Amino acid sequence: MDKYLEIVYKNIRIADVILEVLDARDPLGTRNKKIENFIVDNNKNLILIIHKVDLVPKS
Repeated sequence: MDKYLEIVYKNIRIADVILEVLDARDPLGTRNKKIENFIVDNNKNLILIIHKVDLVPKS
């Protein structure tokens, strides 16, 4: 496993709440389902934050 993923998983294990920041222009494309599943499997609270909403066309 990549070193950065080991650090991510370690920090998820010790966190109470995890914030995942998504790009409003492509929220589904910027989600990380593998890490989200790990969060859920470890009974952690996940808050999705939608960022850059001002760049989304109003139509």
